[in-house]
Amino acid sequence: MNLQELERIVAEILQRAELTQGIERYQELLYLLKEKHVNVADDEHFQHLYRNFYALSHRVAPFYPAYFNAFQDALTTPDMSHREIFDTISEISHFCEISFSSKILHNLNQNIPIYDSIVGWYHFGFKFIKSQKLDFAGNKQIAWDMYLEYQKQFMEYMESNDAKLIVQMFDDAFPQYKTLFTAVKKVDFVLWQDRIKVDGNIITRIQIPDQYKCQR
Repeated sequence: MNLQELERIVAEILQRAELTQGIERYQELLYLLKEKHVNVADDEHFQHLYRNFYALSHRVAPFYPAYFNAFQDALTTPDMSHREIFDTISEISHFCEISFSSKILHNLNQNIPIYDSIVGWYHFGFKFIKSQKLDFAGNKQIAWDMYLEYQKQFMEYMESNDAKLIVQMFDDAFPQYKTLFTAVKKVDFVLWQDRIKVDGNIITRIQIPDQYKCQR
């Protein structure tokens, strides 16, 4: 898409109240993690804020205490690999938890993109489909490989003129967060808000160039 059209769409997104609310919640989460150093396994306010912001739902109740325990372990174990975190979260629910584990990875390092359906699937075209021919370990490997490829494509997109325009417009609209948020999160915020429903279907308007999308 041409930069003029992208600029028009991004300008509209940056004015949304929902975006401002999301930014404020994310800032509070960062503050609690980076400044207050809360124990996420015990802090009920953090857990409530985190679950609402990241829309953590659709899992049985015992999943969430185990999830935040694993999150705390990741925070206090610097040598824990990203794959170990993914495996740990997936083992809790016996489901390939790409999205939920990527949220922890992002909070450990805000330069790591989050995978969710709006950005990862609708924008970049990455969608994990469980294979009935493979066992849990085999499906986990497919899911993890997909997430690594998504990270690669997202980071390559960050070098594009489109992504640089989004970052610049975000900084102009919210200068107070210019150095607080990473460029990755600024782009993620805009793409995450780029959705409208038409006849029950989700439509996104920002077009990611094919060279950055899933190649499968």
